[in-house]
Amino acid sequence: MKDFQSFYSPVKEELTIVEEILNNQLKDVPDELSTPASSLLFANGKRLRPALLLNICKMLGRVEKRALYIAAGIELVHTASLVHDDVIDEANMRRGNPSVNAKWGNKIAVLVGDLLVAKAARLFLKWGNTRIFSLIAKTVEMMSRGEAMELLLRGKEEIKERDYLKVIELKTASLFSATARIGAILGNANREKEKRLSLFGKYIGLAFQITDDILNITSDEKRMGKPSISDIKEGNLTLPFIPLIKKGILRDLLVQYRLEREDLRKKLEESGGLGKARRKAEIFINKAKNFLDFFPPSPAKEAVLQLSDFIISRER
Repeated sequence: MKDFQSFYSPVKEELTIVEEILNNQLKDVPDELSTPASSLLFANGKRLRPALLLNICKMLGRVEKRALYIAAGIELVHTASLVHDDVIDEANMRRGNPSVNAKWGNKIAVLVGDLLVAKAARLFLKWGNTRIFSLIAKTVEMMSRGEAMELLLRGKEEIKERDYLKVIELKTASLFSATARIGAILGNANREKEKRLSLFGKYIGLAFQITDDILNITSDEKRMGKPSISDIKEGNLTLPFIPLIKKGILRDLLVQYRLEREDLRKKLEESGGLGKARRKAEIFINKAKNFLDFFPPSPAKEAVLQLSDFIISRER
C-alpha cells in the first residue's frame, strides 16, 4: 500500500472523519456484538470503496458532509458481506486475524453482519435520499443473489466462464458500481455522467475480484490475510481453472487439491489459466478507464485512475 497513497491523498482528511463515523457506530452496541464487529471493521481494511466515493465527489466538485456518512455506510455494508461470506465458506481467517465466525461462532457472526447492515441503513436513511437508499437495497439483493449462485455452483465441474463472471458481477462488482454511482449522485452529476461512473465501478469491481482470485493462488497467507488456495478447497472454481475444465483434466487436479500452492500455481500457469485471467482483468480495467475519458483532468480523477492500476497490480 505504500506505493498507492496517492489514491488516498486527495481525500485523506475526509477519510479520517469517515473513520470517526465508523467508530461511533459501535459505541451504543453491547460488548458481545461490538467486540467481534470491531475485530473486522478495524482490521487493516483498505477502505477502497469510501475512498472511491469521496474521490468521485471531489472530481465532480466537492465533498459534502453527507458524503462522509454515506461512505461510512458503504464500508459497513462491505464489512457485513465479509462476515456473512466467512460464515457460508466456514472460513477461519480474514485480514490476517481469526474470522468472526471462527472466534465467536456462526450465531454471533450472523448477528454481527445483520447489525452492520442495520447501522448502514440508518446512515443511508438519515444522510441519503430515496434514490440512494433504493440503490443500496438493490445492491445488497444482488450481492445476496451472487452469494447464492456461487453456493449452488460449488463443487460443480461444468462451470462456464459466463457463470463465473455473473457471480462476481453480482457479488463484488455490484457494490463497486453502486459506490461510484452514489458518488455521482452526491456530486450532482447528470444521468450520462452517472451512467459512465456506474459502469466504471462495475468494471473495476470485475477486475478486482478476478485479481483476488488470482492472488488466492499466487500469493501467500501472510500477504493475503487468509489461507491461500482456499477457493478450490471450498469447491469454488474461479476463472484461472476454466481452461482445465475445457481440457477435461480438472477432476484429477481436484483429487490432488492438497498440492502445495507453488505446485498448483505451476499447473495453472502451464494450462494458460492464470495468464488468461490476468488478461481478462486488464481488459476490464481498460474498459473502466475509458468511461473516465469524459471527465476533465483533476487530482481526484488522477487518483481514481490510479485505483484502476492498483487493482490489478496489488499483492493483497
